[in-house]
Amino acid sequence: MESVAEFPVNKPLIAELGCPVVQMMDTSIEPLDMGVGIRNREAAAAAVDHLLSKGYEHIALLGGGKDIRSRRRFEGYRDALLKVGRYDPAYVFEAEGGNPMEQGVKLVDALRSRMPQIDAVFCHNDRLAMGVYFGAQQMGVRVPEEFGICGYYGLDFAEMAESPLTSVHVPLYEIGFKAADMIMRYLADGVRPDAAVELPFEIIDGNSTRR
Repeated sequence: MESVAEFPVNKPLIAELGCPVVQMMDTSIEPLDMGVGIRNREAAAAAVDHLLSKGYEHIALLGGGKDIRSRRRFEGYRDALLKVGRYDPAYVFEAEGGNPMEQGVKLVDALRSRMPQIDAVFCHNDRLAMGVYFGAQQMGVRVPEEFGICGYYGLDFAEMAESPLTSVHVPLYEIGFKAADMIMRYLADGVRPDAAVELPFEIIDGNSTRR
């Protein structure tokens, strides 16, 4: 479990605020006050396991960021590939700032030029993944036959009967709802959960990996 020393705020500061605070998005850390979210490490590992189950062997990670969620996604990616003896740090690519779709187009061009053996990517978000999708189409790379793509968040695809993109669906609405509910319960009854509340994630099996 992560130490609260990772964060620029601490418990004395939270106490001085005089109001309830809910940390959202990753439940692997000990909340300073209250917490709700998912386990990003497990979600990322499940995404890579999904790609492996479809027969992809050389899987790259496209993303970046130094926040706890990005780090957990990298760890999950690494865990799943180490388990099958296929982890290669050279397959980890960091996106630059700017438009994620534009970055996705650039990244897929760079990695296919430098490492043509890569046959799938796990992206830190869906906009980056869609950029990869468009870039692959421009290069004449067949998705999903030659190249698999998995995104993250799945907000635009969760309710679709036939999703174009495989993604990890993160229940952001439910996380926000639960956070508000926790604050209201604390203000009304002084009740705090004993630990961070963990919500389930889901793998959306879309056309970008459905061989």
